[in-house]
Amino acid sequence: MSLKDILAESELRTDTVEDIIKRSLVYKKYNPKSLPDDCINLFDNNQISFYSANSVVKDALEFINKRRLSTAINKPKALWLSLTDYTHKNRVIFPFYSPNGGSKIEFYQSRALYKLDEDRAKYLSKTNSDKGIFNVDKITPDIEYIFLQEGPIDAMFLRNSVALAGINPTEEQIERLQTLFPMHSIVYVLDNQWVDSTAYQVTKTLLDKGESVFLWPKELSLYKDFNDLCVAQHIDEVPYKFIIKNTFKGMKGKLQYSLIKCKQS
Repeated sequence: MSLKDILAESELRTDTVEDIIKRSLVYKKYNPKSLPDDCINLFDNNQISFYSANSVVKDALEFINKRRLSTAINKPKALWLSLTDYTHKNRVIFPFYSPNGGSKIEFYQSRALYKLDEDRAKYLSKTNSDKGIFNVDKITPDIEYIFLQEGPIDAMFLRNSVALAGINPTEEQIERLQTLFPMHSIVYVLDNQWVDSTAYQVTKTLLDKGESVFLWPKELSLYKDFNDLCVAQHIDEVPYKFIIKNTFKGMKGKLQYSLIKCKQS
């Protein structure tokens, strides 16, 4: 903003000139073409301090802390919040960065903070854009697997885990992963098949197609998903070796799947 613009805005608001300058500096920290309007970085202490009195920011931080999103082993570089965007206002925004440690945000998905918004749509994605791959920038060669999950929150608790913004990946998403990481094996990690009927049905489809799928052991049948598990157990990571130990495919996978009795079926 020019000094003329700042002075003009200061006459229309109760904010001081200093407040407007601070706010403009906060907003300049992101690319407006890649995120919703006026996004606040919820991992940036300076920005959080500036908005410390805002009730929505407080609720967003409470949500993040309650879900252990600020300490999760595979968390992204930032989580965002917009107070003004027409579509994504008052929702925690998960950025989908470009691969290989990139800083460009190619896609994003937002999660409702409040029940009224959640009833309309718990998750919303960037419009007029191809689906991205959450945390593709965090895949490393020291683990030979890529774990595919549906939502960003669960993917934050397992290293080399990515989220696909939906339970069914597109052909473009799979092709991109195979092109970028040809030496990695893909494992599907769904919500708990013992309690989630959709995950239960999708697991059968994947096994019939010959895919490798993580099957939740019966002793963890009380938990809906990884975030539920980690919050209850006060942990920030599900060890990837545990996932591999319980990953099946082919006939062995179908036999193991037959032992699962989904409570919602």
